[in-house]
Amino acid sequence: MNIHELHRRALEAARKFFQAEAELLELIQKIDACKGFRDFGHTSLFSYAIGELKLSESVALNLINVARKAVQVPALKAEIEMGNLSICKARKIVPVLNVQNQAEWIEKAKTLPARQLEREIAKVAPSAAFPERVRYATENRLNLSLSVDEKTMQAIRRVQDLECQRKGRPVSLEETLAAMSAFYIEKHDPLEKAKRAPGAVKKSANAPAALKDKVVNIGLSRTDVT
Repeated sequence: MNIHELHRRALEAARKFFQAEAELLELIQKIDACKGFRDFGHTSLFSYAIGELKLSESVALNLINVARKAVQVPALKAEIEMGNLSICKARKIVPVLNVQNQAEWIEKAKTLPARQLEREIAKVAPSAAFPERVRYATENRLNLSLSVDEKTMQAIRRVQDLECQRKGRPVSLEETLAAMSAFYIEKHDPLEKAKRAPGAVKKSANAPAALKDKVVNIGLSRTDVT
């Protein structure tokens, strides 16, 4: 097989790749809209994308962020469907894109190299220069990297102070995030609410102990989230 035939096949494969991205984006939007991931036992679209679709965390996050932004800015989805823009490139402009500036940023995403596009985004949204990352550090520990605004950090610190008072000892940011997550899940997770519904838990001598043993553990090894 000569180089011209290899090139032809590569072009065809790339075309199919972009078509598949666009199709998956459309399906993700529909599943998100109807909360269909719950039918498969998942509490989030992200969990569904990783568990059922077998996507990597980064690919799942890119798809979900672009899918949700494309609901607000349909022109973004149109460019992806036409093959003018990849999901990866589209994800970069999600933090700054809106209906008012869509022409400017979609054009930049289509024409600028990735690094130059990132510099342009950082000029108007410095926080976007520090994308969220979650990576395995060990077999069961993860490194979390993200940027937050001062108000959010103050709220986290306040919860940390309250946890220190409640436990009577210093509490790490990891423990603080675990406590916040556990509280939110307890209050807002539909699966947890279903467990507490009348008749959901069978009466038995072990039932109270089982409920007390519920633990939400977030294995984050980086505590410096500022």
